Amino acid sequence: MKKNKMSLTTELDLTREGTAEMTRWCILIALHQSFGIGAARLNKILARAEKLGQESLDVAMTVNDRGTVLRSPRTRREEQLRMAGDVAASMVWTLCAEACIEELGFGAGRLNRLKEEALANYRQVNEEGHADGLDVAMEHLRRCAQDALKEEVTVDEQPDEDRVKQSERD
Repeated sequence: MKKNKMSLTTELDLTREGTAEMTRWCILIALHQSFGIGAARLNKILARAEKLGQESLDVAMTVNDRGTVLRSPRTRREEQLRMAGDVAASMVWTLCAEACIEELGFGAGRLNRLKEEALANYRQVNEEGHADGLDVAMEHLRRCAQDALKEEVTVDEQPDEDRVKQSERD
């Protein structure tokens, strides 16, 4: 049976979704591991970032999430997917940074350090994914997030096609 290729629009949506989620976890883990922020304050950051995101959606149509490539894009489609991932990661960073300013009193110095730590986490997930497989990298990310939040964290094993259908319903 031949597998149907996803439309570019669908693939862009999935790219934005995945990138934003992974970026969010990398920031959260950096706050916990490098700044000692505990579960209660991490949940405040996540809630505030989500509220800021909702507020920004009320003002303008924004997108969310997914993707990463360790090599340069080779085709126009890959370039578009990379750009979609960049937009999603930037949006998540902006919301989390503002939440850290409001909830934790972070200034420029700590925000710059947080960004470097989050990028290091993101690079590590990518490198592990390429070296050991995406399932291994995502399990490591899940365990770190669970350690930070002190609660059960699960990885959504939903196939892309099902996620697309759910997204369209939402």
